[in-house]
Amino acid sequence: MSISLHEAIVPGFIQTLGALDNLLDKAAAWCAETGNAAEDVCSKRIAPDMFDFAYQVNSCSLHSIGAIRGAINGKFVPPAKDDMPRDFGAMQATIRESIAALKALEPADLDGLAGKDVVFEVRGNHIGTFEGQSFLLTFSQPNFYFHATTAYDILRGLGMGIGKLDYLGELNLRK
Repeated sequence: MSISLHEAIVPGFIQTLGALDNLLDKAAAWCAETGNAAEDVCSKRIAPDMFDFAYQVNSCSLHSIGAIRGAINGKFVPPAKDDMPRDFGAMQATIRESIAALKALEPADLDGLAGKDVVFEVRGNHIGTFEGQSFLLTFSQPNFYFHATTAYDILRGLGMGIGKLDYLGELNLRK
């Protein structure tokens, strides 16, 4: 049995973005309970050479609907990190917009990406050209899950009482 590109990526993106939305609610509640500043959580990183929590969360929208839009348009150019939201509410708004946009996609929207070139640029520098399906499956999807996991790990490292089910979010169980 074969599955479409839409089936291979969109449901997982929606599920994980929903989990991140819930994690941001939990992070806000944790800050209120413990007296920790939300700004400190947003700027927390695992290691000095890694991006912070806010970047990790924002990258999930970037590598889901942002990557799909880039693939459809033939060019993926990530925004500068300084142009990304830095507070829980703004990050949640971005996540919710991403979920809505992903839910609005039809399988046909992604059907034409196999074989289509996707140019990847960072700060005006041409990094390379991907084939559309490969771009989504071997670059953006792994990046999406890397950033989601890193955001979760930062919150766990801060001592928040979250677990695997918080990371997984709402499971796509048979109804």
